[in-house]
Amino acid sequence: VSLIHPELVELAAEAMLEKKAQDVRIIDLRNLTAIVDYFVICSADSEPQMKA
Repeated sequence: VSLIHPELVELAAEAMLEKKAQDVRIIDLRNLTAIVDYFVICSADSEPQMKA
């Protein structure tokens, strides 16, 4: 049973994009592990941008 709704994951990815994150990826792990449902990862050009 997933505890995180997919729309919330999309919202997190959109927030990253608003902060100028690059290469935003959503990785669905629901069928692979019981510990986590999704990873939302991205890259940034600078440390201040990462902290944003």
